[in-house]
Amino acid sequence: MAKEYAEDGIRFLDAASREESLISIEAIVNAFAFLYGQPTRGWSFEIDVRTSREKW
Repeated sequence: MAKEYAEDGIRFLDAASREESLISIEAIVNAFAFLYGQPTRGWSFEIDVRTSREKW
């Protein structure tokens, strides 16, 4: 995605005002740590990280 949109840049001008609705770095790190530390007899290859504010 970065290569495809490099000329335009990837930015959200109103991101600061939406900070509470964005996924936190800590949540991403926790999800990665879960995947990395999972037991070898029960692999999960995907994880879906979302905020609780997302509408379904």
